[in-house]
Amino acid sequence: MLANVYLHYVIDLWFEKRVRKNCAARADMVRYADDIIFCFEAEEDVWRFYEELKERLAKFHLELSEEKSQIIPFGRSTTEKPGKFDFLGFTHVIGKSMNGWNIVKYRTSEKKLKMKRAKIKKFLKDNMHIPVGLLIKALNIRLRGHYNYYGISHNSEKLNGFYQYCCYTLFKVLNKRSQKRSLTWKEFDTLLYKFPITAPHIVLSLW
Repeated sequence: MLANVYLHYVIDLWFEKRVRKNCAARADMVRYADDIIFCFEAEEDVWRFYEELKERLAKFHLELSEEKSQIIPFGRSTTEKPGKFDFLGFTHVIGKSMNGWNIVKYRTSEKKLKMKRAKIKKFLKDNMHIPVGLLIKALNIRLRGHYNYYGISHNSEKLNGFYQYCCYTLFKVLNKRSQKRSLTWKEFDTLLYKFPITAPHIVLSLW
């Protein structure tokens, strides 16, 4: 909380009262804690601001993380090939709408997806011996949390992939519960009919 208040003075107010007023075209920013995106319409503003930002941070004994910072062309009207970037667990890309318009699309970032898969795998392995109904109920709680955050327009492929991973991992874990007999896919489907795994769905439609 203190860091947020500090950056509000160091970055937010400075950008609003000084930077934006000196830009040749529109300029905006989005900040969440110390993760920040700066957006400029005019390329000339970008390079000047990049140097000014480093000077501003140095005044408060802070440094810009060079390896985590990048300048990319991005937007509906960019004349260059648009780049992509990760922010708050999403990879932001420029794609096409059904009408052929350039729009921003959101995908679960590969880094976050890898972390989520690892957590689900560990959870299922650690709890493999509890009753199946309770295990799937607990799994569904985690899946609903995942869908509520990542269930956004154009992210269906990533949601479905995560759902399939959870189903497959559960199948493998249940087969390790007993060394006497393996669970078949048909038996697994029957089990899921009784204790269904929550299917992915879009929570927030942007269009």
